[in-house]
Amino acid sequence: MIQPPNTYTVRKIFLDGLPAHIILHIIECGAAPNLATLSKMMKEVEHLEDNKALENFYLKCCRGLGVSQLKAGFQASQAEAD
Repeated sequence: MIQPPNTYTVRKIFLDGLPAHIILHIIECGAAPNLATLSKMMKEVEHLEDNKALENFYLKCCRGLGVSQLKAGFQASQAEAD
């Protein structure tokens, strides 16, 4: 009889489908498959993607207006938030 995968296997399969830089971020945040629920892992990925989209938006809007300074400030604010 076929059995569905257990929750750890589902979380591991989820991680296997992500790019390496996202996997590293998730593990650094403590959302490894043996420690976190699938919903927590998904929220971390959504948070990371939202931050990247916001960063890309600001970089696109402020091109030529000290982009390196804007990016450095954005990364500093991210570090404070973590």
